[in-house]
Amino acid sequence: MSDPRDFHVLIVGAGLGGCMLGALLERAGVSYTIFERAKQVKPLGSAIAISANALAIFEQMGLYDELRSFSSIILHGLVKDETGKLLSDSDYTMLEER
Repeated sequence: MSDPRDFHVLIVGAGLGGCMLGALLERAGVSYTIFERAKQVKPLGSAIAISANALAIFEQMGLYDELRSFSSIILHGLVKDETGKLLSDSDYTMLEER
């Protein structure tokens, strides 16, 4: 079997998933290239939500404490359409401990 470090991985998309995969490959010593179609990063004015089970990856990478230093735990969420009509109202307090 070949050594995984002999491979070169192509990652399509520099979103959260693509960048996380790049960081994990970097730590594993696997070469990679990330491709992104956007010519520049544009602030979208939206939030990024990371589920509790995904936080384990940040913890394994030693990034959890830094992530928590500039983030907030969401305990309640509203989703509205472009007219302001309420589409969902979610209570996440039961997930706080997790």
